[in-house]
Amino acid sequence: MLGVKLYKKPVCIKFPDTEIPNICDSNMSDFILKINAYHKYSDGTYSFDTVGKFDGNDVGLNLSINSKLTAGFAYDSVRKKSFCQNGVAFHSYGKMSDLFINAISKIYGLQRYNLIFKDGASFTALPMESNKIEFEKRRINIKLFTNYKNLDEYGEVYIYIDLPRHVIEVREKDESYRISFLKALSLNY
Repeated sequence: MLGVKLYKKPVCIKFPDTEIPNICDSNMSDFILKINAYHKYSDGTYSFDTVGKFDGNDVGLNLSINSKLTAGFAYDSVRKKSFCQNGVAFHSYGKMSDLFINAISKIYGLQRYNLIFKDGASFTALPMESNKIEFEKRRINIKLFTNYKNLDEYGEVYIYIDLPRHVIEVREKDESYRISFLKALSLNY
C-alpha cells in the first residue's frame, strides 16, 4: 500500500449485514458506500472495507487512512502542516473495484468503459476539521488532492467517513475535476 504501513493484529470491527446503499447521483454526482468492516492498526492507521450497488452489481473498494492525519484548521485558518501526502489510498477488490470505477465513469457521462481500478491510488489529504480526528465518534470530512505531474491532472474531491452510520461518501468538489479523479483511480484511462 502506498503511504500506509500496516501492522499485524489490527482491531477489526465487522458490522451486521444490512441493505447495501446504492451509489447515488445528486447534482454533483456523489457516491455512498457502506462500510462493511474497518480495521484500526496499532500505529493509528485505519482501513475501511466498503461496498455499494450499481446496476445490480456489487461495487466496492478498500480505503486506507494514514495515521499522520491531524486537524486541518486552527482558528479558522488552514494548518499547512496538516497536508498529508499519501494521506488516503484507495485499494482494489478486483472486479468489484473495476465495476466501481466504471460506474463513476458512466455517472459522470465520460463514455469510458472497461476501466481497471489502480490498486494503491493515493491522494494528498487535508482533514477539514478543527478537532482531533476521531472516526468512531463523528463524521469526518477530508479533502483529497490528486498527486499530479501536470497541472491538467490536478483535481480535488471530498470524502466523508461516517463510521457511526457505517458509510463513506465520495463527493465532487467541482465537475471540472471528474477526469482527474477518474485518471487517479484508473490504470487505463
